Amino acid sequence: MNTIKKVASFEEIKNLRGQYIFSLSGPLEPLIEEWIDYDANFYVLEKDNQQVAYFCVNSGQRLLQFYVIDSDVSQIQDIFSYLLSEEFFNQAWITTRDNLAVSVAMEFQRKVTVTDYLFQDSEKDLRYFGWVLTNFTDTNFRIAAREDIPVIHKVTKGFHDFLHYNLEGSIADKEIFVLYKNSILLGTGVIASKNCHPPYTDVGMYVNEDYRRQNVGTYILVKLKEYCYNNGFVPICSCHRANLASKKTLEKAGFVSKDRALLVDF
Repeated sequence: MNTIKKVASFEEIKNLRGQYIFSLSGPLEPLIEEWIDYDANFYVLEKDNQQVAYFCVNSGQRLLQFYVIDSDVSQIQDIFSYLLSEEFFNQAWITTRDNLAVSVAMEFQRKVTVTDYLFQDSEKDLRYFGWVLTNFTDTNFRIAAREDIPVIHKVTKGFHDFLHYNLEGSIADKEIFVLYKNSILLGTGVIASKNCHPPYTDVGMYVNEDYRRQNVGTYILVKLKEYCYNNGFVPICSCHRANLASKKTLEKAGFVSKDRALLVDF
């Protein structure tokens, strides 16, 4: 007999979630994991008192994770159909790294939209990090300090404030980097590991609007990669599908996108 139970924490599905992570063709997507941490409920499917599947949905009835163990994967269509009929969710936000969820979602989808490009690094040779920002002299790239907060807020306009993250907290955790030319803030970088599975960490950057299209973003990303590899991290990142400027900057810094985040309507 199958039963569905709501669980209170990751700990209750620790083994299933470990199997889920192992099944992925690439790292967890931090943006989706951040939404899970911020607004999600977990459910487990039990058969004869054994956990055989789990799924995660947010308050908007959007499926964010779905996993069935190998021994019961032949029942995946029936399980998914039942969850839809009981209105546990009406959308899914999943990635192409999750072959199982994508495969079953495609059988029931009414519409599929690519929302984000997901990147991994293709360049790990530290000699690559000799890349020089030739357009500027007297630059200083470093970990941000509290005294940088006013100018960062002014230049980035809230870029570093998102869900559980805020600029002050990220600076305290030494996750924010700044690039100055003399007293001018050219841009910022961020390294966030909270919603990543080790050894991965999420990197990103923001460029002062007055200094875009001058390789500042590429330089910041290269410096973040250098920091990651020197400290035992593997950098990953993503950008919205519509943000082609960021996509080109990430690719110029050595990142490649072989995966996508998908919004699926049922």
